[in-house]
Amino acid sequence: MAALLELANIIDSPRDMPHNILLIFQPAEETTGGAKYIFESGVFDKYNVKAVFGMHLWPSLPAGRLSTRPGGMLAKSSEINVRISGKSSHIARAEEGRDALEAAAHFLLDAYKMVDSEFPPEERRLLKFGHMTSGSVRNAISAETLLEGSMRAFSLETFGRMRSRLEDIAGEIAGQSGCRFDIELSEGYPPVVNDPALYDAVSRFLGDDMPALLPEPFMIAEDFSYYGLCRPSLFFLFVTEPDGPLHAYTFDFREEILASRSKRCAMLAMMP
Repeated sequence: MAALLELANIIDSPRDMPHNILLIFQPAEETTGGAKYIFESGVFDKYNVKAVFGMHLWPSLPAGRLSTRPGGMLAKSSEINVRISGKSSHIARAEEGRDALEAAAHFLLDAYKMVDSEFPPEERRLLKFGHMTSGSVRNAISAETLLEGSMRAFSLETFGRMRSRLEDIAGEIAGQSGCRFDIELSEGYPPVVNDPALYDAVSRFLGDDMPALLPEPFMIAEDFSYYGLCRPSLFFLFVTEPDGPLHAYTFDFREEILASRSKRCAMLAMMP
């Protein structure tokens, strides 16, 4: 927000602007995905917006640089919950139960194997579970297991195939174990896909000032992707410092770089 306010100050100075600039002070990037509501509001149609640019602070590259790439840049991401329901029994009479923990273990391994082996290497994708809860006591068969994780891909087609295969795997293990599987995926954000034609136009216009090329996309997600659904868009990473991860209490940066960030944005505002 501070950088955008500085950009507003820069472009408000007397100069020959080739077009109007709409500044988007968007809420809720990290919660409900405020870009979706901006996208759905009709404001781009109202003001005849031709292209959308966005940037995010980034700590892991040389400070003060802008970086981007054409095509896929950030992943589609959805939270995934897999609930396995079985039947509890004393472990001494395990045959009378339906082991939700064992079924979950088989599902986890088969799901990981599927993601690793059933897609071409160039189709970047990710499925990982970071949390599992199961059972109540050590000497009773678990009646319920919950797996919580995240699924990510750079194309909606790949994401859809992964989801379909998870349903297949769940069905197979349900038939073998007698347990019931319920798979829930959040809506998540679409992938951030930078418009190649817009990238080329920016490259020609900026010349030697063109942002550094990112060699590969990142598995993080960003709600800026909604803007790309309705307009050509280009997303940049603005590098702060090489140390300190995002979303950590230790994250910090030199505030003087915000002025540099805004001046670089102002260059884009002069594109014909």
